[in-house]
Amino acid sequence: MLGSVEGRGGAVIQGVTAFKDSNIDAARPMSVHLVEFTRERSRLRNEKERAANARDVVDSYMKNITVEHLDVTKLGETMEVYDTTYAKWENKVLMLDEQLRLLGEKIKTEEDRLKIGDIPIKLKTKVVIDLYAEVENELEIFLIYGKPFFLYV
Repeated sequence: MLGSVEGRGGAVIQGVTAFKDSNIDAARPMSVHLVEFTRERSRLRNEKERAANARDVVDSYMKNITVEHLDVTKLGETMEVYDTTYAKWENKVLMLDEQLRLLGEKIKTEEDRLKIGDIPIKLKTKVVIDLYAEVENELEIFLIYGKPFFLYV
C-alpha cells in the first residue's frame, strides 16, 4: 500500500503506521434484524412443536378408540371430527414449516449481508498517526492511500 499523510495546523506528525485489521468487523454491532429474525424463528419452532403435539394427540386418541367405546352409528360423525381436527393441526404445521423456511432465507440473507459488511475488504486498514502539539488546537489531517500502480511502456 502506498500512501501519504498530510496535515495543516499547529502540530508535528511524528509517525504513521498502517496495518490490516482482521478484527474490524468485531466492533460492528449485531444487526437488529438478525436479532428479531432469530427470536421469531424460536417462537415459530415452539408453535410448530405445539401444533405437531396436538396433531399427534388427535391421532393417538383415534388409535385408542375400540368397539366398546364407540357406537357404530356414531362412527361416521367421529371420523368427520377426526379428519377435520387432524387436518386443522396438520395444516398449521405445514404453514409454520413454510414460515420457518421463508424466515430461514431472511436470516441467511441478513447473515450474508453482515459478512460482506459495509466496509469493502480492501479498505479494512487501520492507520495510527502519532502527533505532537504544544497546545490544543484544530488540525486537518489528510490520509491518502491506494494500491501501487505501475505503467510499463
